Amino acid sequence: MYTTCRPNPFHVVEFPWTFAYPDIQFEFKKEPISPPDQSILTERSGCFLTNDHGLTQDQIDQLNVLLNGTVSNVSGSPSQLVEKYMKAKYYIQLTKPGRGYRGNGMTEAMASGVLVIGCCVSNLDVLTLSGTKRENFEEIYNLIQELEENPKLLVQKYLTQRRIFRYLSYDRPLYQLLSKSQKIYDERNASP
Repeated sequence: MYTTCRPNPFHVVEFPWTFAYPDIQFEFKKEPISPPDQSILTERSGCFLTNDHGLTQDQIDQLNVLLNGTVSNVSGSPSQLVEKYMKAKYYIQLTKPGRGYRGNGMTEAMASGVLVIGCCVSNLDVLTLSGTKRENFEEIYNLIQELEENPKLLVQKYLTQRRIFRYLSYDRPLYQLLSKSQKIYDERNASP
């Protein structure tokens, strides 16, 4: 999620690949869907799996039973994906062993109001900080089962993830960009 550059005290800002905040996708819609809140999140349905998830068909079938047949792989054009994310409840980020996380799917899902569960290797570890990091299928399944049985916990995890995501993907990089810009401006315009 984050670009990583060698430190340069004058010009480098650690900036996310996708500069986004929660519900940004809703602002681009001509006919906006209401951004998710505590009640809307519990009414959403659907679960997306990253394409390189490494789950067996039996594991996918178990998730489908738990979530009433709403599990699908991420596919479609970027605009189609955003439409799907805006109606979904979960996004499972589970990468096959030996493969690093690639792409913006996790960020786009969070920006569309989806609760992301799983693991990824990233400098921006929203999943660990929000308590939704899970390393394998059994841990993911157990968490989703718990969230489905306890809507208050679902909302709590979701709101925590939103706050952390906003801070790491929008507020902090924006502050860093403005601070560095001001520092460069001040240095260039300092009296000799």
